[in-house]
Amino acid sequence: SIYSDSVALNVVRLFNVYGAGMRDRVMHNFISKIKSDSNVIIHGQGHQIRSFIWIDDVLDALTQLQDSDIIGQVLNIGNPEPVSILKLSEMIKTKLGSNAGIDFLPLREEEPLNRIPDIHKITSLLKWEPTVSLDTGLERMLLNYE
Repeated sequence: SIYSDSVALNVVRLFNVYGAGMRDRVMHNFISKIKSDSNVIIHGQGHQIRSFIWIDDVLDALTQLQDSDIIGQVLNIGNPEPVSILKLSEMIKTKLGSNAGIDFLPLREEEPLNRIPDIHKITSLLKWEPTVSLDTGLERMLLNYE
């Protein structure tokens, strides 16, 4: 091993983190297009399932993990609340009062169809779970979006 016996590591996998001021990925792309009344671009028919976790929930999980005695674990940090990409675009359009359309492009070959984290391990070890719903997180993100 490249690590000494005195180093204990945990591995965390983050799933679709978003928050105010973030300027990348699907959430930003949709908001940017919808705010400019441009069509949203969706690869495939938008049936891909994702989950999104508010940044404060991630920071809470990481802080709790850092302050714990847990070692040598592989933990998923995410929100298991599923949403289709099409539904996400509709939620943002509704919140912004937009009639922006959708351009459907071919599904990308490498695109996973279902990406929902199993958080049972972290919830049992830390008694942690996400507290910010996608609906609430979107409202917070849009309040601070420029």
